[in-house]
Amino acid sequence: MNMTHNLKQLVAENPELALGPLAALIETAPTVENLELYGHCLARLNKVPEAIAAYNRALELDASLIRVHFSLAQLYQKEMQYEKALNHLHPCLDFAPSEPMFLFQAGACQLQLKNFSQAKKYLQKVLSQQPHHLEALINLGVCYLKEKSFDEAVYYLATACRVNEDYAPAQYNLACALMEAKRYPQARMQFEQYLEKHGQDLEARYHLGFILMNLDVLSEAKNCFQAIMQANPHHVLAMHNLASVALKENESSVALGYYQRILSCDSQNEIARYMISALTQKNAPSQAPESYVKALFDQYAEHFDQHLKESLQYQTPQRLYDLWLEHQAVGLIPNQENSLSILDLGCGTGLAGELFKEQAKRLVGVDLSSEMLKKAQAKNIYDQLHEIEILQFLDAQAESFDLVVLADVVVYFGDLQALFKKLSRCAQAILLSIEHTDREKHELTASGRYCHPLKEVVNVANKYHFAHIASNEVVLRMQNHQAVKGEVVLLVYQN
Repeated sequence: MNMTHNLKQLVAENPELALGPLAALIETAPTVENLELYGHCLARLNKVPEAIAAYNRALELDASLIRVHFSLAQLYQKEMQYEKALNHLHPCLDFAPSEPMFLFQAGACQLQLKNFSQAKKYLQKVLSQQPHHLEALINLGVCYLKEKSFDEAVYYLATACRVNEDYAPAQYNLACALMEAKRYPQARMQFEQYLEKHGQDLEARYHLGFILMNLDVLSEAKNCFQAIMQANPHHVLAMHNLASVALKENESSVALGYYQRILSCDSQNEIARYMISALTQKNAPSQAPESYVKALFDQYAEHFDQHLKESLQYQTPQRLYDLWLEHQAVGLIPNQENSLSILDLGCGTGLAGELFKEQAKRLVGVDLSSEMLKKAQAKNIYDQLHEIEILQFLDAQAESFDLVVLADVVVYFGDLQALFKKLSRCAQAILLSIEHTDREKHELTASGRYCHPLKEVVNVANKYHFAHIASNEVVLRMQNHQAVKGEVVLLVYQN
């Protein structure tokens, strides 16, 4: 007994010195107590696989040892083997269902496994007993953040900051929650406070730069991304954002330089290659890459409707609808409410769908952006929504539609041959918008959007048996305080 006591003390004070005697001891006396102590010693020396083996040998002798189960759970967590950790936490919770230490570790494992509802149950039980448990508050806030329940995330993370205002994980996660909630002024302040003490955290500085871009504080955003580039000259996302800032400041040559640097770091980067084509007017692809369109609209979704309607005075869906009604009135197209099957390609948040809903007996929306589709789904106007690239959707489409609407979609296609070929298999009528160009052929502009002359669109449409019924010259939206002009076009299939 005295020898075991001395070894316990030696493990606490000098585990390396204790290791040899303990290894010899378990050869002659492999008792539960000795194996557990040997496991503790190995764990302190960070010999995790050997410690796990020692604890498992102890459990083979007595499977009811809660402290050994808990020691194993902690080691498996350290090894990121969370399922195995939970297997050893379950006996602990069976023995003491209300023990905060067991509940917290179980919640932490479930969080890592992305079982957020289970994680929340465990963590809420911890907080019911210990309302100021700092790590439980943070982990519960992170659960809500991952579930995109931002108000709850902010509540728990702000509470954690009040418990310990200097604790970095609480500060950082609160800043992230505020950013995800689009509460940019508060998120900016929180990240700035965090970076005062953790200035080398490039991820936090990147987030701050992103927030400043959204607040239109471009010079400070640029400073953030340039600081990141000084620390990591190959930080591709920072270069992307520096290029975006340059474009907003009408510094196209600076933007081009950043996109070229991106390609030197990542030769497969589709977005950089596409924007280089747009800025140099060379080697334009037939359409914008999926990655570009998805990234553009995913980040735009939250304030899309408000920004387009208020800041850009976006007119395209209304102008398309006006053109449709105008030709219904003269009997050139069907004129019965709730009678049409309508396909809204590039439906976004549903701005066109809201207008055409009263015409539709069936309304189907298609978009690449999952964030846009969430907004469209919330409006409850579509019978079906599909997250897929437009040409892929049309390839798989067997259904015929009375009307296909392409509001602000053709601007992401250059050559329209493939699009019209596929539309000819399912569309009886088409409404589309194009941005104006004086050239005889489509061009990819520095905005990353294609402009098309009306004559080219009509010629391609005619090739696939669509007759040009009408078109109106309109102002599609305002951009940088200038009117963006284009046409809205009505085509009808004539076999």
